[in-house]
Amino acid sequence: MLEIVNKLKDIRSSILLTGETGTGKSRLARLLHEKSSFSHRPLVIVDCASLNKTLIESELFGHTKGAYTGAVESRVGRCEIVREGTLVLDEIGELNLDLQKKLLYLLEERKFCPLGSNTERKFNGRIIAATNKDLKKMVVDGTFRKDLYYRLLVFYHKLPSLSEDQQLLQDTISTIFNNFKNSRKRSDLYLSSRCKKFLCSQSWPGNIRQIKNCLEYVFQFTKHPKVEIEDLPSWLLDEADSVEALTLQQVESKGILIIPNLPLDYRDALGTFENKYFNHVLNHFGGKINCTAEKLRISKSTLLSKVKKYSINTWQIKANANMALLDLS
Repeated sequence: MLEIVNKLKDIRSSILLTGETGTGKSRLARLLHEKSSFSHRPLVIVDCASLNKTLIESELFGHTKGAYTGAVESRVGRCEIVREGTLVLDEIGELNLDLQKKLLYLLEERKFCPLGSNTERKFNGRIIAATNKDLKKMVVDGTFRKDLYYRLLVFYHKLPSLSEDQQLLQDTISTIFNNFKNSRKRSDLYLSSRCKKFLCSQSWPGNIRQIKNCLEYVFQFTKHPKVEIEDLPSWLLDEADSVEALTLQQVESKGILIIPNLPLDYRDALGTFENKYFNHVLNHFGGKINCTAEKLRISKSTLLSKVKKYSINTWQIKANANMALLDLS
């Protein structure tokens, strides 16, 4: 993340951040402002998903007295408050087409007009837009303006899900854990190697947000210094158990694989089992990720996280499968 912060921090043009829920888009937007040369200017954040059409237009551009029912006095909008700072539009995919048109005008002309006024005002800030939606698909569906999409796309960064990057997952867990240690004044607390291994083996569909929830629980209820798997919240252990039950069910019902001589420790045994299991099924289906995930009834992201975790060379598996086909022909 430091690399992308250094690359984009001082860019004055608009920036588009995309990624799944909980990947840290808001955190990155804040870092881009805090590390910029204009960090002393205001940082203004607008959640586009939480306000209705009238309120968000007023929130962004302001309004004059009597501009709409309930507007008993004039109000300054966020575009004016931000001055030369950074305006973050979170969940920009929630804006309707009318507001998208006004946002496009703001980006291109650097001007805006408060509700109920005909007098344009100059916009001097930088816009960072964030969304977890597929804007390209929305353009095809007609729910997001094509011209606005390409106007935002100039400076663009997609945040990966944690399941796509094992090193990022490890660093994220470590960073969040250390932040909690400092804020909760629990310097005595540490993760056992077994617990670390378990946390890094999970797919974390909720990404950073889910990890924060998990570790917040740990710091709230763990009284002894050493954090074990048993100290983790039940919802995480239940989710992990459901994945384990699924893979075991596949083996039991299909008779795909039997692994003897597993380690005595349950988590170590699970790791050994998963390693051989996913190697076996990927070889069985010729290294095809989509096909294998579908047959196993697990998500593609979960399968990819296992491939990375156990360093499974799917390209080699595919090559071997193709060679086998050639030998048969």
